[in-house]
Amino acid sequence: MNKLDFNTYDVKECINYDGFIDLSGNFYRVKIKNGDDIFNDWAAKYMEKNRFTGLQFQPSYSMLLSLTKIKSSIELLVNCYGFVYYNHIDDKPIVMLPNPHIAGNRVAPIQLESLIEIMKLNNENPIDKEFIIDANKFYYSGLDGGKKK
Repeated sequence: MNKLDFNTYDVKECINYDGFIDLSGNFYRVKIKNGDDIFNDWAAKYMEKNRFTGLQFQPSYSMLLSLTKIKSSIELLVNCYGFVYYNHIDDKPIVMLPNPHIAGNRVAPIQLESLIEIMKLNNENPIDKEFIIDANKFYYSGLDGGKKK
């Protein structure tokens, strides 16, 4: 297993890396672009290390129903704690934003700024492309801040 890196980096230090963007716009380098997929392990260890083991809010009935759809540590970190997921599959950027219908978290402007900056540094155009995770998740499409597909 690869050594997990929990340090934050300026996006200029993250060219050709995949990772997460926290609520302050900090980038966590999880892996080299198109490298081994260790996102679930990283997210689980990060939450454990930072005591992200329980919910930090009072769940409603509809929220509990939404939470039952979360299938991975990645989805928990993104949807319940507001992180942005940035990965590549076959050199195609994949972005997952927090779904505000699950825990009320929305992508922060500073997170979008970091996301756009890292995409530009990686020669990706965040305005002209759509990056779809799957039909039940939010995706990033230009500067709209996330839409439900």
